Amino acid sequence: EIIAKAPAQYMWAGIGDTLAKHYEATISTRSLKLAHSDALGISISPLCAEPLLTYGEQAMLDCKKNETSYALEQVILSVIISTGLVSLLLTRQEYNTGLAHAIYFGHVALAKHPETHLHGEIVSYGVLVLLMMDGQKDTLSRVYSFAKSIHLPTCLKDLDVITPKEIDTVIRTAASMPDVQDVWPYPVTEEMVRDAVMALETYQP
Repeated sequence: EIIAKAPAQYMWAGIGDTLAKHYEATISTRSLKLAHSDALGISISPLCAEPLLTYGEQAMLDCKKNETSYALEQVILSVIISTGLVSLLLTRQEYNTGLAHAIYFGHVALAKHPETHLHGEIVSYGVLVLLMMDGQKDTLSRVYSFAKSIHLPTCLKDLDVITPKEIDTVIRTAASMPDVQDVWPYPVTEEMVRDAVMALETYQP
């Protein structure tokens, strides 16, 4: 009830941030032999994505009307409980992050960032870049369509990243972040990130 009556934009951004948990964690640990705690965290990480994709659109409608509902409850449990459990079970902070958050830090590097966009809003766009770069075509189509349904950003313009210099800053910063360079299961170059960002600009599911 408290969240239903709170400004809907915060749950909207929370959904965007939570989406990253499953996809970043599974890629960050993909090539590793996991101990029990990490394996348990990864095994439950789909609960950071599936409830959002299933109930997120209805939950946002209910939240905007300040109404509690089953859909809203399922999304709140995913955003708070599932994500919290996965974060606590993964033994290295690096497993809890990745390209989606690196894209966020790329955006932060722009001088005009403060107060413009919410953290989870930017991270949700980074999830799309991540899925594009990793070649997860079916998942990208599903997550992209969901993002469209609740008006999360799907292109650079949605985040007010317009000029070539701004685009270069975001891509260069993201590609160099430890979130990507230290834990990704394969080498990531600036060109790979750029290709994914540019492909997303004209993407149609």
